[in-house]
Amino acid sequence: EMILAEETDSELREMAQMEILDSKEAILGIEDELKILLLPCEIFPELVYGDSDPLLTFKSSDNSVILAENGKLKIKSSGRVVLLATDERTGLTAEITLYVTSDTSLLKVKKIEGNSNYSPHCSYILYEDGRVYDLYNNKVQQEDVADFSVGRYRRYYNVLKTDGTVMYGSSFSSLSTKTGLSDIEKVFAGTNTYFAIDKNGVCYAWGNNHNNCSGTGFTGSISDPLKVNLTNVTEVYSSCSSNSFTYFLTADGNLYYAGGGNSQAMPMLVATDIKDVESKGAYYGICVLKEDGKWYWADYSGTVNSSAAYSYDTDGKHPGYTIENGIPYYYDSSTKRQISGIYNAVDIVERAHATYIICEDNTIWGYGNNSYRQLGGGSNLSDVSYTDAVIVPDFTYDRPSLSIERTNKSSL
Repeated sequence: EMILAEETDSELREMAQMEILDSKEAILGIEDELKILLLPCEIFPELVYGDSDPLLTFKSSDNSVILAENGKLKIKSSGRVVLLATDERTGLTAEITLYVTSDTSLLKVKKIEGNSNYSPHCSYILYEDGRVYDLYNNKVQQEDVADFSVGRYRRYYNVLKTDGTVMYGSSFSSLSTKTGLSDIEKVFAGTNTYFAIDKNGVCYAWGNNHNNCSGTGFTGSISDPLKVNLTNVTEVYSSCSSNSFTYFLTADGNLYYAGGGNSQAMPMLVATDIKDVESKGAYYGICVLKEDGKWYWADYSGTVNSSAAYSYDTDGKHPGYTIENGIPYYYDSSTKRQISGIYNAVDIVERAHATYIICEDNTIWGYGNNSYRQLGGGSNLSDVSYTDAVIVPDFTYDRPSLSIERTNKSSL
């Protein structure tokens, strides 16, 4: 494995990343400890070594890192490891922060969900093996899950199991099975109103139906699932601000609205030429991506703003963020700022007042609010800046592996 300095030029970084991905010798198993090859040119890119071997030494405050043969290090424990690298010929030093996580083949992340209003603000990760990990409680809440959704306003849960069963409720520990549904592919949770879409694009709703937000035309509480009065539904976003409301996206790019202050019982067309929707974790509206490649804000009243809310999103996938050659950025107004220390990002998700960056190796980095352990680890931490994004710990602890948190180069 190699540690990459932030100052490394893009061509060298791409070469180094390729070598990291192709490396097969970094992980030897927990009995043999963990060995990492540190390339001097990556730690000190301003030095030219020529044919002579560099004289690098490494120190750590807790003796968790020891120097081994051929420039390799042995990491003796999991967790955050800080060490000082020194070139003995020049006296140049660099502080290296490593994060040793648990699994050499991290599970693929399928989905991240979370609520943004009523505390605690909880975040949940669905992995490819069907387990849902609760960052707030630091444990797996559900297994054998194909899809799930968490209400943005309050914590209501809608879970699709791998056997096709749909379960719902206000707590993972007391979900009820909803009968009368078949061939379901997606589920969505609103504020005590629930939705499910089958393989034919038929959308069903049940639950409280506050403000007639179900879109079924029915004006009371719904016990048995009713069909929403739309065809070919692909996405649903249901939440609550002052009143419960729901947006429906159909395959032809039409956006419909139901509920709200006017208690709109039948879905009302509010926008066309919509390519995608994304909540950004908000409970009072939704971002919609139009054919012009720009994101617009649709509020709780059914109004889609006429001016782009995130016109500077350069990849058309993540409102307020972008990924360029694996490097994630966020936008402070119209100013693009790099989320530091990450070079292999593939997706960005904002939930529960925190931002999650999913990387090519399936590690998850996070920053933002951490009042309710949104960044994992089972304990409250201070809020984290975009310049100090941290690894969100994996929930399994089988074998050690290494991920890079930050490399800071000191001045000569």
